Amino acid sequence: MKTRKNFYEELDLAVSASAEDIQAAYERLLSHLTSGRHGLTQEEAGRRINRLNQAYWTLSDPARRAGYDVALASPVDDIQFAVEIREARWTPQKILLIVIGSLIAIGMAIQIVFTLYSHYRARQFVENQSSFAATRNQDEIAETRDEAYRRQAEENRLAAEERRLERERQEIERRQQRELEENRRYAAQVSSDLHRAEEQAKRDEEREQRRAEQEERMRDEAERRRIEQQKRIWQQQLRH
Repeated sequence: MKTRKNFYEELDLAVSASAEDIQAAYERLLSHLTSGRHGLTQEEAGRRINRLNQAYWTLSDPARRAGYDVALASPVDDIQFAVEIREARWTPQKILLIVIGSLIAIGMAIQIVFTLYSHYRARQFVENQSSFAATRNQDEIAETRDEAYRRQAEENRLAAEERRLERERQEIERRQQRELEENRRYAAQVSSDLHRAEEQAKRDEEREQRRAEQEERMRDEAERRRIEQQKRIWQQQLRH
């Protein structure tokens, strides 16, 4: 049957190891067991971590370590008392043996109770750490979810801002298009008005020219008739 390691052996330390050695060994072994490079099954790694936590919890406290050292150093062989009792009477030797046996029994009972209490506290420590890890994981999940919500809200805000800017840009383009169209129509209207004005001026000029020519012809005709009439008058005067 395989002998179970004591807490010092779990940490690969000697019984005389210092508190710093215990701390360093615990951190090193825990990092190794949680890194995924230990080559153990998940169940075996979990048992090793629980055992490692129990060892650290017991040895990291001076009072718990002292009690554990006492329990660890207790003799494992049964104490044999060879006493020859010749008569049923209370002798000093018998009383001494009874006292010693009672003290040993009480001491072993105290060690057993303390060891059980230490194991119970170690299990509580492991459970508390597991609960703390679960709570921390839940907090991390909640923080991740909140961060995702914040990121999504920020993306939605940026998308809404982009849509607003795009609408403003399109509105500016439509306004510029309307202004350009209005300017084009105004330019066409001005050009048409100028063309009509030029045509009207040309027609007025031609009409004025025709009127002036007609007046010139009328003056010439009137002058010609005057001259004819004067000639006739002169001829009549010459005949008399």
